[in-house]
Amino acid sequence: MKIAALSDIHFGTPGSEDWCYEAAPEKLRQAVSRINRDLQPDVTLILGDLLEDPGAKDARARMDTLYEIFSALTGPWFAIRGNHDVPAEAFHAVFPPPPDFLDLAGGRLLAFPRDPDEPAYRSSRSPSELKRLAKARENFSGPLVAVQHVPVVPPELALARYNYINAEEVLAAMQDADVGLSLSGHDHKGFPLTRYEGTWLCAIPPFCQPPHAVACIRYQLSEKPVVTVVAERD
Repeated sequence: MKIAALSDIHFGTPGSEDWCYEAAPEKLRQAVSRINRDLQPDVTLILGDLLEDPGAKDARARMDTLYEIFSALTGPWFAIRGNHDVPAEAFHAVFPPPPDFLDLAGGRLLAFPRDPDEPAYRSSRSPSELKRLAKARENFSGPLVAVQHVPVVPPELALARYNYINAEEVLAAMQDADVGLSLSGHDHKGFPLTRYEGTWLCAIPPFCQPPHAVACIRYQLSEKPVVTVVAERD
């Protein structure tokens, strides 16, 4: 399974010079061309925080611009909302919610777009969403990949500044379902591929900051994933 992933675009009004803001469309078009030409993944994931200011008057227009750009991807793709994005109903009026399961290249992706925001830029996962992990493993023996905006990390490892308030419960459900890889964004520090029990964890770097990178992940069952960060060309 070959995955291209980017996160934290923060398309919004001009601000700090090291953020995308108004340059986001140009840089995203370059990234989409690079994904189509060089990476040719089985799927492309946009892992949340597409916008900087969800309350801006032109938020819908900005989402429409982003949708038009991502529609140029030649392979399957989907976006999940982040804490900086508009509420779910408005978000999914532009970006359709991902399917419950997405099977491709012998693997299965399981996205969690409904996990609510919690104070201090954290998140949580409900019992019904935890059950989706077990259901995803039913009658499926291939690699299982969980996708969410906020990293799910063991608190004792302090991998990320932000986490799920019920991270231990989420991680236990991942172990029970034999989730091999968990991909997130959100924390702009990111963190490299880290193994916890039987699951590889990774938070990809933000697209909004130089070098405006796209992560390319290659993953096969019972093998260590290979994560390559592809930077923008000069």
